[in-house]
Amino acid sequence: MAIARDIMRPIAETVRRDATIKEVAESMLRTGLPGAVIVDEAGRVAGVVLLDDLVIRGSRPAHLVPELAQESVYEVMERFGEESKAAAALTAAAIMRTDLPLTTEDTPTVEIANFMADARVDLIPVVRDGKPIGVVTKLDLLRSIEWPA
Repeated sequence: MAIARDIMRPIAETVRRDATIKEVAESMLRTGLPGAVIVDEAGRVAGVVLLDDLVIRGSRPAHLVPELAQESVYEVMERFGEESKAAAALTAAAIMRTDLPLTTEDTPTVEIANFMADARVDLIPVVRDGKPIGVVTKLDLLRSIEWPA
């Protein structure tokens, strides 16, 4: 049976709790992962910010579209600009998920798949002594499946 160590990606980088959401997004783009592992001052996992968290909390123009029917474009754009500034000021700590299960190198991949399904997430950190050493994504799980011939 495969375990996390067999399929995990070594941690390429982590993000501080006080990082801006722009810095979180830039980290995701650099690593190519669907999330970023957020660490505290001691380097321990504090949470995870997923791509969905950035999209939902970091940009919210869609909810303003219905307003165009009732207000001028200029009024809506002014409000959108204000909300964008507020969103840009958010930190990783403000939007990170802290309720995710953490796995160890020896966690069976079946358990990891169950964690992901239950938490509805695309990435789970792998830790040793509370510090991140890798991540497992849904794509990693898919790659690990031994398909019958």
